[in-house]
Amino acid sequence: TRIPEFYYKREQVDGVEYQYISKYPQEGYTKSEAFSIGRYTMSGNSTKVYSRSGYTPLVNTTITNFRTYARKLGDDFGQLDWRYFILQLLYLVEYADYNSQEVLGLGNTTNTSTVASGGCDTLGMKSGTLINDGKHSVIYRGIEDVFGNIWQFVDGININNHQVSISYDSENNKSLTYKTATADGYWNKLGFDPINPLISFPISVVSKEGESEVDYYKQNTGNRIALVGGRRGNDSSNVIGLWYWANDSYASYSVSYCGARILRYN
Repeated sequence: TRIPEFYYKREQVDGVEYQYISKYPQEGYTKSEAFSIGRYTMSGNSTKVYSRSGYTPLVNTTITNFRTYARKLGDDFGQLDWRYFILQLLYLVEYADYNSQEVLGLGNTTNTSTVASGGCDTLGMKSGTLINDGKHSVIYRGIEDVFGNIWQFVDGININNHQVSISYDSENNKSLTYKTATADGYWNKLGFDPINPLISFPISVVSKEGESEVDYYKQNTGNRIALVGGRRGNDSSNVIGLWYWANDSYASYSVSYCGARILRYN
C-alpha cells in the first residue's frame, strides 16, 4: 500500500491535541516522504518473505531476524518502524477518534487461532471489517490486520527505563524529551516532544477503561523494544487497537503470536 508524500503538523495547546495534514508545504509543517507498507503482515521464511494474501503470518522469531529477512528484498526494504506514527496520524485526521475498534472493528482478538491474510481482500482500499465478531481481520486504507491477529514489531525504537530513543535511520538517532508511563493500564495522555512531534507514546495511565482513550499500555524497566496492535487469544477484545503498545519485551522476544510487516522506504 502506497503512502504518498504529504506535510503534517502536530501540536498540543493548553492540553488539547491538534493534528493537521496538507498536500502542499505549509509554515511549521514537516514533510513525510512517500513510502510503501505491506498490505499484509510478513509471511514466508528465513529465505524469502512476502506481503501476500492467503498465508498465515511468519512468527516465532526475533525483531533482529525480521529486519534481516526484510532487507534481503533490497536496500530500500525494512520492517515496520517509526512510520507507524504516520499511520496513526492519518487515521486520526480521518476519524478524530482514538477508539479504533469502534471505528474499524474488533479485529481478530478473541479468536484462539491466528487467521491467514486476505480476509479483507474484497474491501479493497476501504476501511473496516466484513464480520465484526472478534474473530476476523480489520483493514485500514489497504493495511490489513493493522491491529489484532498478531503483535507487530516496530523497529528502531528502544526504551531504557522508560526513556525512548528513536532511530530514524542509521545516522539519525534521537531521544524523546519525555519518559513513557511507568505502570500498565489504559492510557489517558500522550507525550509530546516539540523536537520529535510525531512520536506519541502514553505518559499516563488509569486502571479503568472508561477513564481513558480506550487502548491499553504495557511497560517494564530495563532495555525494551516496542510491539504494537495486540493479538488473537486475548481474554478481552477491548484492549486492542492502533494505540495498544507493549513496551515490555526484550530484543530476544520470539513467540507464536508476534510477527512483522514489510516497509519499502521509497
